Amino acid sequence: MPTALRKLLAALVERDTTAAEALIDKLDLSAYRSEEKPPIDWDDADARAAWLKRIVGYSRSLLEGIDGTALVDGHVRKASSLLVKILNQDITEGVDEKPQIKEGVAPDRIVSTEDPEMRHGRKSSSKRFDGYKVHVAEDIETQLITDVEVTPGNVHDSEPVEEMLAESCERLGESPGELLGDSYYGGTDLRVAMAAHGTRVIAKLPDACNRNKGCFSKADFDSDLSAETVTCPAGHTTETYSWRREARGRRIRTYRFRADTCNACPLKAQRT
Repeated sequence: MPTALRKLLAALVERDTTAAEALIDKLDLSAYRSEEKPPIDWDDADARAAWLKRIVGYSRSLLEGIDGTALVDGHVRKASSLLVKILNQDITEGVDEKPQIKEGVAPDRIVSTEDPEMRHGRKSSSKRFDGYKVHVAEDIETQLITDVEVTPGNVHDSEPVEEMLAESCERLGESPGELLGDSYYGGTDLRVAMAAHGTRVIAKLPDACNRNKGCFSKADFDSDLSAETVTCPAGHTTETYSWRREARGRRIRTYRFRADTCNACPLKAQRT
């Protein structure tokens, strides 16, 4: 937050030095133009809380002070927008409306005020990185690269694929018959999207996941598409289903088992 505040102050001075200096003096913000670490006892929780309250208060006062004034141009608007995002993602109101650092990580969190487009990314559940991803499309036979895209690190590997292949198709004159990738490209959404373009996805199915630890996942159930039945891990089969809409609006089947069968099952505690 101090860096975002400092960037906004610098943008204001660049826009109109006289007016900006007057506003900085009025709001007593001169100390926040320095890059030096504030001289407080960082081991003291009360001192940290008092410093946070001050800088949040000063940031909000500055944003209110420039709102609707002639000081706001494109550069200042960009810097003020960054400060607002930092405040919203990192600060919450605690006891007695005192500002506190939010717990956890906000979705699409800005990692760096120096490079506000970079994001947290993951190579695996245990390996994290900050930065960007490079997505490369290549023709296997000729080894020619047909498209390259760069995205923030939190974008899923498969997200830019449809647009990339559309651009490649425009340049090459046809859609690929097959798309080869790892399990990050094996999800249902991409398979459905690619099928609409006549492209078959060849990729390992993603590992089954279940947020409810200890419970069965869909991978533990056997599906017979020809008979339209599903068999549970205990060996019970059902053909009873209803239609519903999932999160993306697609029409899907939801299979159900008899209540008396499930209630008497020794695996009931692990049911999905």
